Amino acid sequence: MRKLGWLPWLVAVLVMAALWGPIFVPMAHDMPFGFHSWKQGDCLAIAQQYLEDDSWNILDPRVPSLLPVERRVNAELPLTPYLAAVGARMFGRSHLVDIYRILTLLLSALGPLALFGFVWHDD
Repeated sequence: MRKLGWLPWLVAVLVMAALWGPIFVPMAHDMPFGFHSWKQGDCLAIAQQYLEDDSWNILDPRVPSLLPVERRVNAELPLTPYLAAVGARMFGRSHLVDIYRILTLLLSALGPLALFGFVWHDD
């Protein structure tokens, strides 16, 4: 009998989509809000600055500033803002928030899927 090794993965992805879809879709186009709005705003500012400065150095995150001071910020590796800026460069600057939210959803979905892959044994 042939094993369907992809079937448990498909079920896991469909269950995650059914659970997260009703929560994610209504807020996909909203600006930062809630408990994590400060962090979301900072990450969007870093992504926006990658686009405006046209400096694509991932190790040198900057934020906009009205003061004539150094705009570099101390942050963890800004992988999500960097990828959001790359996506906004390809699909248009007006889609930056949408791209950032989709990337956040995809990266947060990798955690449960990785746990599922770690626990699931196809013996």
